[in-house]
Amino acid sequence: DRPAIIVHGLGSDILSNRFNNLATSLVQSGATSVFGFEYDSLDSVAKNGGFFLEAFTSLTEQSAGQTWRVVGHSMGGLVVRSALENGI
Repeated sequence: DRPAIIVHGLGSDILSNRFNNLATSLVQSGATSVFGFEYDSLDSVAKNGGFFLEAFTSLTEQSAGQTWRVVGHSMGGLVVRSALENGI
């Protein structure tokens, strides 16, 4: 089981289906499921990193030891990095 999470960039969102091709590509390369993390890009990177950490913790609490792929585009990469630096 190799799930993946996509984190959008500044001014974008997951709901627009803009990342459908990326999600399809992740599945074709072995991801068993793909989640999108939606955040308000007007909030700070640190605040969104905290929200990402909460969401990731919720997703992973039932699956310890599982390998996840995380794809962050632009500001999404900064959000993920903030979460990594603060607890994942």
